[in-house]
Amino acid sequence: LQRLRQVGVNGVWLHVTLRQLAPSKQFPEFGEGCEKRLANLRKLVDRAGRYGVKIYLYMNEPRAMPESCFARRPEMKGTPEQGYFAMCTSAPQVRAWISQALTHVFREVPALGGVFTITASENLTNCWSRGGVEHCPRCSKRSPAAVIAEVNQAIAAGVRNGNPQAKTIVWDWAWRNDL
Repeated sequence: LQRLRQVGVNGVWLHVTLRQLAPSKQFPEFGEGCEKRLANLRKLVDRAGRYGVKIYLYMNEPRAMPESCFARRPEMKGTPEQGYFAMCTSAPQVRAWISQALTHVFREVPALGGVFTITASENLTNCWSRGGVEHCPRCSKRSPAAVIAEVNQAIAAGVRNGNPQAKTIVWDWAWRNDL
């Protein structure tokens, strides 16, 4: 951290999986062990902060889930890929979970610098992120820009509710021209 500071670095990103960082009433299977993870994240953020380095969480969310996750939640099941399904972000419950989870994280770790998002990448994170949108009855009727904007709005709202000073950075890496 000292060497990073010496060369002018003032922020680094950290890959996380959101469902591992926050409990959820709607998704009781999420958040197991999150207290320990958040305590460790706080320590890392505090340590980096002593060197003037902010930690930003890499949000590549929501992550695809196995079909069993949707047995009692079919309205949240989105596009399939290799045995997993997108948590359809056109479902208001999914966007609410994203916002609530991030609010929790940013309240528990208030010194976080913020997040940066990648919404079309190597992970299936929304029904438009990797193709196959025709398999989602909701997103297939919407534009990719509308779906991805909504994902980023849900992320930004959660961050802002948890810590209004934290930043949300949206990266358009891997977006196709139609996004």
